[in-house]
Amino acid sequence: MKYRFCLLILIASSLFPFEFETDIEGETSEEMIELLESLLENPVDVNTATKKNLLSIPFITEEIADDIIRARETRGGFTDKDSFRKLIPLIIYERIESFVVVIPPKVVSKKPSIYPRVRVRTRVENRYPRDDRAAGSALGLYNRILIDYGQFSGCILQEKDEGERDFVDFLAFGVKAKNVGHLEDIIVGYYGLDFGERLVLASPVLTFKGSPYQMRRKGIHLYTITGENTYKRGIALKTKKFGLFDISLFYSNASLDARSSDSVYYTYSADHTTSTWEDIKDRVKEIIYGGHIDISGEYGTIGATYYHASDYDSSEKRSYSPASVNFSIPGGRVTFFGEIAYSRDFAAVCGVKSRGNKFMWDVVLRYLPRSFFSPHSSPFSDRRISSYGLLNDKGIYTCLLFKPFPKTELTIYGDHMDWEDDELPGRGYEYRIILDRRITKGFDLGVRYRYKCKDDDYARFARVEMDVSAIKWIGLRLRTEWAKENDTLSGELVFGDVYIHPLNTLSINYRHIIFDSDLTRFKFTEYERELPGVMGNRFITGHGRRNYLLVRYRPFKFLQFSVKYEETFKKSSKLSGQVDLNLAKIKN
Repeated sequence: MKYRFCLLILIASSLFPFEFETDIEGETSEEMIELLESLLENPVDVNTATKKNLLSIPFITEEIADDIIRARETRGGFTDKDSFRKLIPLIIYERIESFVVVIPPKVVSKKPSIYPRVRVRTRVENRYPRDDRAAGSALGLYNRILIDYGQFSGCILQEKDEGERDFVDFLAFGVKAKNVGHLEDIIVGYYGLDFGERLVLASPVLTFKGSPYQMRRKGIHLYTITGENTYKRGIALKTKKFGLFDISLFYSNASLDARSSDSVYYTYSADHTTSTWEDIKDRVKEIIYGGHIDISGEYGTIGATYYHASDYDSSEKRSYSPASVNFSIPGGRVTFFGEIAYSRDFAAVCGVKSRGNKFMWDVVLRYLPRSFFSPHSSPFSDRRISSYGLLNDKGIYTCLLFKPFPKTELTIYGDHMDWEDDELPGRGYEYRIILDRRITKGFDLGVRYRYKCKDDDYARFARVEMDVSAIKWIGLRLRTEWAKENDTLSGELVFGDVYIHPLNTLSINYRHIIFDSDLTRFKFTEYERELPGVMGNRFITGHGRRNYLLVRYRPFKFLQFSVKYEETFKKSSKLSGQVDLNLAKIKN
């Protein structure tokens, strides 16, 4: 019997906080998880939040953020959550309630602490069975320290994947200062960039199908995730707004992994576990410089991005200069947005989103031809960006979420896409219907149906899910799913979750899954939403069962331990396990 064992970290969340399901295994957005965890721990005070703070909250559009700021200026601030709730659509408020707080304007804040705020996250992993090709230790190690002190903040990040030789395989650090002279932000060290609809510059992130379209325009930010080929290293700054304008400038000089056969085409996978991977580590030096300008006013925002990049290795040089124009134009309950870019060819992502009291509706068109070259982009797409920086997807996505009846939500989405593989055209489409109904307090029922087709292959998925939490300290979820592929292959999946919270400081989760699947091109997905970002989205195929146990204990307000054991049995009798250790929310 084979097994694996891991130590790692996680910040606790509620019983079943979030579920992001994609068709890409392991591609949970670490960046989005960081945002959600941070918002849960530190909700945004809507009486003092800037527009940038408000836009960090999921589902808050620029128009809604502007309405919040205008309303609080007119009223002198919100007195409680009820006064805030009446301002925004109900369907949005229900989704952001955990992320916001209303501190009445007359309440005097505590005197700021003279000590810094420190958050520590630690993860150690040890996997079995070992990969015989791995050159280094089976031990994996991850450490991250975030420090906030007044107008300054910093991040130190270290990671070693299992099988890598160097215990400091990846080391990143950065310092950020706010409100320095005419600068709103300045970062020295490792940082990330997000502009427009992410067509030319963005950190890797997914917009999850089956939910309204979300893209965060974050500008410049400290690099706090472990992607070893997605950072910028150097200096970045953003000016304070003068008139209608604000400007961001950046310079980066970084070393990136590159494939040996295509030396200047770097890869996003950075597991240096074999001799082949060691040969490509930091093979390419990349120099980037550029900027972004925003012009914003009463009628919306228009921005422009440009950068020049040069990649060098011992035998080849590659240069490219992407440029784009982005826009966001509000109009009543409707916002028009988009970005048009050029880099060897034109590409575009444009759409419209509408928000009402009981509905959200989005339509997004994407034109991402194979000839468009943008290795630092991460736009909404059905297909992954390749290691060559090429996108290959043209389509239209629409999602409607509304409340037809009290305590009932219905989500309908469709996605049509075209692409080109080896100069041969391909076509696909996907439809999904999701019905969630609260039967009574502590009893929720969900039904989902999905149909997906790519070329001549197609599959149908049907799911029924039930959540029961009638008693405060215990909860239960049951889910069963059926699938049919090309009318010849079939699959079934059944799982149950049990959650026990006997003490304020202790919680226990257990999940048991039974799966029996012959699917080949299409697979079941099982997202461990109690542990977002830790093990990601899992494809499930074959015949077997899977278990995991999670125990979380917080002996002090500033310290939390998480222990997890996970195992998967198939015909090959594979067994794996994982244990988490977490230190979080250290405050002085």
